[in-house]
Amino acid sequence: MNRRELLLGVAGAVAAGTGASASPDAVAVVRAAYEASLQADRRKVPLSEESFLAPLSLPLRTLWRVARGHPAPGMPAGPKVHALYGTAVLPGHAVTLAHVTLESAGASRATVAVALTVRGAPRLVRVDLVREDDAWRIANFRYPNDDYVAFLERMMAR
Repeated sequence: MNRRELLLGVAGAVAAGTGASASPDAVAVVRAAYEASLQADRRKVPLSEESFLAPLSLPLRTLWRVARGHPAPGMPAGPKVHALYGTAVLPGHAVTLAHVTLESAGASRATVAVALTVRGAPRLVRVDLVREDDAWRIANFRYPNDDYVAFLERMMAR
């Protein structure tokens, strides 16, 4: 083994230990969530609550449950924001997944970009993730004009 091979080996080990190798896992978590939602849409059945909540962080799951149980007075019934796709997406609207890419990653936070086509128009959703129990969990969905956490908080506003 020469010095160059040794240095490359050490650099690889350091990168693996700092979470650099875990970055694709963030992409895999997001891709799986979108593929499950799109598959449910194609079958014309809603995604189960358990499947929807599984990749979400504990704070986002808690916020979702509280918001569902305490809608703000005067807020019209029905979804106004699709968690994964954003605003103005109702059941039956054509949504396709173009690509999922890692934008940034650290040891405990990552951002993944999701390129969608919604009713023929391109849309970019940024998904923020956090590490919980050694796994990537979705903390928020950020759409061009809104984000999911803000939407849930508005649902609870009194």
